[in-house]
Amino acid sequence: MDQTLTCIQYSFHPALALAREQIASLGPLVSLDICITFPKGFFPAGDIRWSYELGGGAALDIGCHAFHTVLFLTSQRPKEAVSVTSIPSKVPGLEKLDVCTDAQLRLEGGGLLNVHADLEQPPLLGFLPRLPTMSFKAVCQKGEVAMDHYLAPSITHTITVTEHGKERIARDYGNGWSAQRYQLETFVTEIKAVRAGRLSEDGLETRERIDDSLSTLRTIDMVYEQSLGPRAVGS
Repeated sequence: MDQTLTCIQYSFHPALALAREQIASLGPLVSLDICITFPKGFFPAGDIRWSYELGGGAALDIGCHAFHTVLFLTSQRPKEAVSVTSIPSKVPGLEKLDVCTDAQLRLEGGGLLNVHADLEQPPLLGFLPRLPTMSFKAVCQKGEVAMDHYLAPSITHTITVTEHGKERIARDYGNGWSAQRYQLETFVTEIKAVRAGRLSEDGLETRERIDDSLSTLRTIDMVYEQSLGPRAVGS
C-alpha cells in the first residue's frame, strides 16, 4: 500500500457504527448539527493548534473531525457552502488562524450540515470554566439521533434516539478497547487478510477511510475559501 491512513480513530469504535445504523433506520437526513468546542486556555500558546504552518485553526484542526463525521454517518459529501463565519485570532501574527468557525454546508442528498468548531469557548457567565464538547444531532424524516462525547467514545458516550415521540438510550463499548486500538486491530487484520489472499486491497475498509480523508480536505478548502481565504499548500 502506498497511501497513508489519517488517524480518524473514533470512526472505528462500535458506538459510532451503532449511531450510524440508527440514523440510517430513520429515513432521509434533514440536517446534521456537529459541535466541537474547547474552553479558552485549554490549548496553551505555542500549541500546534496556533501554528498556521502546522495546520492550526478551528476549522482545520478540530473542524476536520466534523467534516469527516458527516461522511462516516451518512456517506454524503458537502457539495456547497451556504454560509461560513470565522473569528480570526487577535494575537499578533496569528490573524490568519480562526479561533472559531460556524459553517453551514449543503449535502449531496439535500440536507444541511451545521458545524460549530471553537478553540476558545469563553467561560460560562464570564467565570465558570466549561468542559470540551464533542456532540452531534442528526434530524431525519422519521426521528432524531444525538450522541455526546463521540470523539472519545471509549471513555463515555450516550446515544439518544427519538422516534415516534419516544426516546431511548443506547451505548456500545464493545470489548472495552480504546478507539485507537479498534483502528489498529482493523488495520492489522486487513493487512493479514491481504497477505493471505483472502482480501484484495480494493476491499480494505481502511482504504475507504483514505478516500474520506481526501474528501474532508476538499471540504476544509471549501470552508476557508468562504471565510479567511484558502490555506497555503502544505499548511
